[in-house]
Amino acid sequence: MRGKTISTVVMGKTAITSSNSNNSDSSVHRNVDVSSVSFEVHRTLTDINRRKRNVVVCGLPESSCNSSNQGCKRLGKLTDNNHKPRRLLDHLTSEQNVSSLLSDGRNLRRSDEPYIAQLVFINPDMSPTEAKLAFEKRAKNGLSVRH
Repeated sequence: MRGKTISTVVMGKTAITSSNSNNSDSSVHRNVDVSSVSFEVHRTLTDINRRKRNVVVCGLPESSCNSSNQGCKRLGKLTDNNHKPRRLLDHLTSEQNVSSLLSDGRNLRRSDEPYIAQLVFINPDMSPTEAKLAFEKRAKNGLSVRH
């Protein structure tokens, strides 16, 4: 009897598992590049930990001066025809500061300034995959999907 080969995707890498039924001990051979899988796991965990100390502010108007502030940076390209402000990535010093800011950010909805109350949001820094899943969850639950 011929062996079978199973291809599995792990962290964006393909792992090939082959089983040879001719072998008396039915051993399983794995052709996995362990170092590249370890690297991807390490890179992903580092990215998650870095993002835990960041927030993304949406809707905050851009200033005309170019500040070289180390804690914040605008995301995306500035274009002449784009009337919507770019998102602002803010690097904070701790996860506790992020948690406090996210909690306090909900108070923006009660702002006396209509622009702030309607258009400025403070969100956790999510990976593209996390953001997509959060968007789909909001859409499924019928919640706002704007930001």
